[in-house]
Amino acid sequence: MTNESSRIGAETLLLADPSNTSIEARKAIALVLAHEMAHQWFGDLVTMKWWDDIWLNEGFATWAANKPLAAWKPEWRLDVNAATETQVALGLDALQTTRAIRTEVNTPAEINEMFDPIAYEKTSGVLGMVEAYVGPEKFRRGVSSYLAKYAQGNAAGEDFWTEMTRVTEKPVNRIMKSFVEQPGAPLLTVTTRCVGGATEVAIAQSRFVGTPGAKPKAAQHWTLPVCVRTAGHDASCTIVTEQSQTVKAPGCGAPMINADGHGYYFTEYEPSAVAGLARRDPPLTAPERISLLGDEWRVVRAGRHDIGTYLDLAAAFASDPTPQVAGEIASRLGYVRGSIADAGQQPAFDAWVKRVFRPALDRIGIEPKPGDSDDVNSLRATLMQMLGSDPDVQQRARRLALGYLEQPASVPPTLVSTVLQVAAAGGDAALYDRYFAKMQAAVATPEEYYRFFNALAAFPDPGLRDRTLKFALEQARSQDAPLLFGQLLGVDTDRAWTFVKANWTTLTARLGTFQAIPYVVASLGGCSAETSAELKKFFDDHPVPEAARALAQAQERIASCIAFKERQSAPFAKWLLAPQAPQAP
Repeated sequence: MTNESSRIGAETLLLADPSNTSIEARKAIALVLAHEMAHQWFGDLVTMKWWDDIWLNEGFATWAANKPLAAWKPEWRLDVNAATETQVALGLDALQTTRAIRTEVNTPAEINEMFDPIAYEKTSGVLGMVEAYVGPEKFRRGVSSYLAKYAQGNAAGEDFWTEMTRVTEKPVNRIMKSFVEQPGAPLLTVTTRCVGGATEVAIAQSRFVGTPGAKPKAAQHWTLPVCVRTAGHDASCTIVTEQSQTVKAPGCGAPMINADGHGYYFTEYEPSAVAGLARRDPPLTAPERISLLGDEWRVVRAGRHDIGTYLDLAAAFASDPTPQVAGEIASRLGYVRGSIADAGQQPAFDAWVKRVFRPALDRIGIEPKPGDSDDVNSLRATLMQMLGSDPDVQQRARRLALGYLEQPASVPPTLVSTVLQVAAAGGDAALYDRYFAKMQAAVATPEEYYRFFNALAAFPDPGLRDRTLKFALEQARSQDAPLLFGQLLGVDTDRAWTFVKANWTTLTARLGTFQAIPYVVASLGGCSAETSAELKKFFDDHPVPEAARALAQAQERIASCIAFKERQSAPFAKWLLAPQAPQAP
């Protein structure tokens, strides 16, 4: 919720035009309203004792927001929304520089850093895991009892999990304590075998660290519910308390170790098991597919599997109809192209992406049709973005974009942003000028404004990127400028970082260091030791206490990228030569 609302712009949440609003904006509006209303209970009726328990406000409200919306709009698939939110938090928890849900805070700068995916999405994911384990009805009774007991007063984390343990008669206290009081997330390394018609799962748990070769700073272990589902059977849940433990589930055949994607943990399967899960019949649920893709990506990022295992898994889900599944794949393939594939390998990789994923786009068509659902248009948008380097896709996106500039009703609202961005990827100064003029004319209609605003960074011409950077510094509103800097730091790191350094004094004076500058710092990246050293020197000379954790995490991401490329370059080159990855013509 927090990421989505910032991406589309705050005014979009307040001034939406119902006849011209994308599904993303509609969901974001509903989630923000539900989240803020939930604060009447989690924050107002019961308030945390101190800021170290801010998760009692924000994490609860994030978890609670999905409940009324799931009943109101079942077609929105809030279970899939929850699975993607959990992946956001797990991505942060893969870093050594992550924090525990409960973290000691004493200063305003430290308090400001608490409003992050750990407080929101991680807490929501952990609560969802506990709810799935104890059962929704028992969980509801426990939460109601907690709210009644501490109504009109203050509470701490221990108060919540003590009351939940009493009401549910389950070890919620041990589960919650292990997830709230220590940083990171567990990795479950599993091996399975079929014995007498049942599946035995041998589990070894450890702290997951996402950088190849890196080790946890200290031994950690969690108490957690692990729910296993084999094909054709209901999930079987067991509390795992030991570093090594064996659990059993009825039936055999491609066991999913995180049934319905509710668990807040990483799972390391054997490569053959990953392939088996991709082919399973009946197939995995959408949340399970998102969980499996996230697990395998992180295991590959950590250097524990070769990259081909993930790419083959992505190919197995190429026809997936769920937009969020395609979105998970698209973001990872973009990272592979930008960080692993060198200039000589990119044409071959692009050819593979086109061969594998273009048929899915062709089945639904690039040009939207009357009556297409929001899901179809969302999937179309994601596939167009994934295939955005294809000149044919760019040209057809340009035709749609030009049509939209003349007649806005010609493109469905859910598809507009992607059409504008893919067209921009092959666009020129004349198209940029038209976008810029439309953006300036759309100040009174926020979503329209941000459609063009967010497309500016997609133009690849260096001169146009300089214009965008100058606009962000001098003209863009202070709440919007960090979004542009973040986008350009992602697509043209050296150019954007050189500009930011040269204009640092003006930038900090204009944007402030409360939230804007930490956002810019969190967007810093790269994949070289030189970049990392330069960042360290710059921020040693220009310290920003409010962004200390964001800087540490940016540095760790750079180190992780360097190690990832070193570990996976050779396997990637070998995979490119295999029959499933044809060379570009």
